[in-house]
Amino acid sequence: MTQISSLRFEREKRGWSQSKLAELLGTSSKSVGQWERGVFLPSPYFREKLCALFETNAQTLGFLGETDSEQQYIYDPFIPVQGLPSSGLIGRDALINSLIEQLGIGEHLPTLTIYGIPGVGKTALLQALTQMPPIQQYFSDGILWAGLGPHPHLFGHLSRWGHLLQIPDQEMKECIDLASLAKCLRAHIGSRKFLVILDDVWDLSDVKAILVGGNQCVHLVTTRFPDLANNLSQSHTLHVPELEINEGKKLLAYFLPHYTEQEPEETNLLVQEMGMLPLALTLIGKYLSPYDLLGQFQRLRNAFQGFHDSSARLFLEQSQSPIEYHPSIPPKYPLSLERIIAVSFEHLSPEAQRLLCALVLVPAKPNTFSLELATALMPFSPNGLYELVDAGLVETYGKGRYTLHQTISDYAQSMEQAADGEQEKAKQRLIDYALSWLGQHSEDYERIEQEYTNLLAVLELVSAQARNTELVQLVLACFSFWQIRGLYEQAERYLQRALHAVQELSDSRRHIIVLKHLKTIEEHQGSYEQAEKHCQEALVLAQQEGEQEQRSLILSDLGMIELRQGNFGQAERYCQEAVALARQTKDRDQMIIVLKNFGTLMHYQAKYEQAQRYYREGLELARQQGQQEQSNQILFHLGVVAEHQGNYKQAEFWYQEGLELARQLAHREYIIRNLNGLGVIAYRQGNDEQARFSFQEGLELARRLGHRSLICNLLRNLAGSSSRRGNHRQAEIYLQDGLELARQIGNTIVAAEILVDLGECRLSEKQIDQANDAFKEALLCLPKESQEVYAYAHYGLAQVAASRKQFEEAFKHSKESLTIFEQAGHHKVNEVRHWVEQMECVLHEQDALDMEAL
Repeated sequence: MTQISSLRFEREKRGWSQSKLAELLGTSSKSVGQWERGVFLPSPYFREKLCALFETNAQTLGFLGETDSEQQYIYDPFIPVQGLPSSGLIGRDALINSLIEQLGIGEHLPTLTIYGIPGVGKTALLQALTQMPPIQQYFSDGILWAGLGPHPHLFGHLSRWGHLLQIPDQEMKECIDLASLAKCLRAHIGSRKFLVILDDVWDLSDVKAILVGGNQCVHLVTTRFPDLANNLSQSHTLHVPELEINEGKKLLAYFLPHYTEQEPEETNLLVQEMGMLPLALTLIGKYLSPYDLLGQFQRLRNAFQGFHDSSARLFLEQSQSPIEYHPSIPPKYPLSLERIIAVSFEHLSPEAQRLLCALVLVPAKPNTFSLELATALMPFSPNGLYELVDAGLVETYGKGRYTLHQTISDYAQSMEQAADGEQEKAKQRLIDYALSWLGQHSEDYERIEQEYTNLLAVLELVSAQARNTELVQLVLACFSFWQIRGLYEQAERYLQRALHAVQELSDSRRHIIVLKHLKTIEEHQGSYEQAEKHCQEALVLAQQEGEQEQRSLILSDLGMIELRQGNFGQAERYCQEAVALARQTKDRDQMIIVLKNFGTLMHYQAKYEQAQRYYREGLELARQQGQQEQSNQILFHLGVVAEHQGNYKQAEFWYQEGLELARQLAHREYIIRNLNGLGVIAYRQGNDEQARFSFQEGLELARRLGHRSLICNLLRNLAGSSSRRGNHRQAEIYLQDGLELARQIGNTIVAAEILVDLGECRLSEKQIDQANDAFKEALLCLPKESQEVYAYAHYGLAQVAASRKQFEEAFKHSKESLTIFEQAGHHKVNEVRHWVEQMECVLHEQDALDMEAL
């Protein structure tokens, strides 16, 4: 029986007409007749239905000819063939592996959509994917590709696929519309395994119209629109980000291997300016590649300098092939960043276009901004921002945050230059928003941290436009954050600008505040002379303006500056006057600060009971006033006093409470101070490992903070820890580093403390003469009022004298030391007293021997 008559025989055996069979199959009687006459074979889809209907197999029905038994693998010739690095697509291994896993090899899914901003390399990613052996093996029947763009010719794409699938021309001609053609392709694909790629999709309806793959196929879609991706694939979506900085440099190095190796810093800068966007890097790399190949480095340097201009990057063009071109840009136009972004921009509403242009005032990715800020720039409903997100021009970043890629920002900047005066209005709205926002959140440091880059942009804006009033307001509002986060260099820069502004404004009240803030930052940086100068200027202004409250605080500040320079007598006079003024004005907030400072002065003079009294009074007031930052500082100082009294349990309690509060406030300086204190307690109690851990953590934070005085203290303590472990060499390195730093910042007390430690370290190494020099130098640079360090230096000299058998000298120094420690109630009292008693015994024995000799 012939192949043709087999189908007819089965039909007639059941008494069915061609119309009846067509109805059962869901096709036309005409198609059934063509099958029976051998005009063409049924598609795999209809073959399966026929086999099931007649309860037989394809061979019995005569369907397995040569063409069917060895179906050809189809690799769509329209898959882009642009060259990839021999090592594979740079920086995309993880994405490709994820796609391989998801595209049916791990778990089958009908549609997967990948999305990302224009130029991020979605097409290149899929091109690389089609060349992966696991993909070609799994999709055993082939890969079909269609680049859609904003105006796709869907019928043309399906017709081309029909010819690739070898659908007979007569059957194709019967498909008079898109729907019938799609059904025809679906029928012929049947249960075959194809990967169907739809690149650069703009409209959900376009995708749905040509989802022709059967249940063994996967449709892989790319789009620049996140909302389209979610609507199409729901949970089966994959975001394509820009490259990491190192991968971006590798991509540029692929085109410019010699220049990028020779100029790594210039390469790094350009890659960052392009936001690590693959298309931007590829366009520039291809453009400059001939110069690199010929070794024309001067031309490359000039070109690199030119590309620091965003316009040069945006408008750099590359011609397109009439066969292989970007789906969003007709082949008659060259490819450029500007043109690929412009296609999206032109589809936006006027409202969204204006907002995108205004967003250039906000720093680009990795910075983020809130919906609140966006709506402040352009007062309207949130729809404008949502439209930009849906268009893929603004990206979401965590809960309620958004970000703008550098290249999109560059494009918007180019559009903004052609816009009307709307941008000036947006600038004023941004400034007003920043002032209002800081007024509400001035002590919410976590939120300020989140908005900090945006606030810096506003500060630069008001500085550039010489808006002095707004500049001063913003600087004063940011000061507490700068101080608590240890951002001293930035604080000093903007305070100097604010100082110039208040002088021009003749605003005495704010002039005083700016000077005081500058003094505070300069103290943190160890610039005591400059701090005193600004403090004295503030005091003169306060006296001229009759600002009694400010006078009290300034006098207290001057006391602390004098203390740090070792001028204890002058420091005490300032502090006493400050306390008296504060009690007159009955200002509790002032009183907290002057009491804390007076306590510090007493502490440095080893007057621990008086120090505790002032600190506790200040702490009680701070808690009543809800002054967490001042409470934090006083808790630390109470810990230091308890430690010096040898009350380690109480000291640990204060330090621990202070550390918890400092972490809540994210107050970096006092996190470090309390870590250092806890390290000292651990060291005193013999827990060397815990001590070293606390000191190292504190030192790392202090170096990041640039707090030189704290670095000195931590180096001292690490030296003590090293010395106890017998590593005297390392201890001396720490101490020498700390001594050099203390001298740089002019902190004589810390310098003397380190010299004492250095003397003790040298004593341990039996370097008696060097130890003697260190202790004596400590006494020379130290004011006698600094009792605690003075006592330590004398105790060291006592040990030097004893090692030289100069027992009378040793007794004299140790007695001097003991007197000071006893007056202070210091934890060293017992140790030094025992040492004094030993010296007395030695002297008695020596006297007895002398008498006997006589």
